[in-house]
Amino acid sequence: MRLQLNGWQRIGVVVSLIWALSVCALGSLEYAQNGDRTHYFFDTVKVPVPQPKDMNRPGGLTVEEFFGYRVAYHFSFGRLITAMLVPIAVLWCIAYIGVLIVRWVAAGFKKNGT
Repeated sequence: MRLQLNGWQRIGVVVSLIWALSVCALGSLEYAQNGDRTHYFFDTVKVPVPQPKDMNRPGGLTVEEFFGYRVAYHFSFGRLITAMLVPIAVLWCIAYIGVLIVRWVAAGFKKNGT
C-alpha cells in the first residue's frame, strides 16, 4: 500500500523533518558543550555534598560545602523529544483544522448558490 500525499502534505513532511533534524542538531551541540544553565536541553540538579569534618580549617568552607550541595547539569532527553515532536503535532493539527474550516465555509457558499 502506497501513501498518497498532495503537494502541501509533502511540503509539510519536508518542513517537519527539517525541524526535527534542527532540534536534534541543537541538542547535540549543547551536549557536546557539556551544558550549563543557559542551555535549554539541560536540567539543573542539586547534588548533595557531605559536610566537612573540620569546619574551622584554614581557608574556610567552599561555597558548595557552605550550602550543602553542588549544581550539576544533566542532558534531558524528555525536553529534546518534546521540543521536537510537540510543535510538529500542533502545527499539523492546526493545518488540518484550517483546511476543514475553509472547506466548511466554502460548502456553505456552494449550498446557497452564490
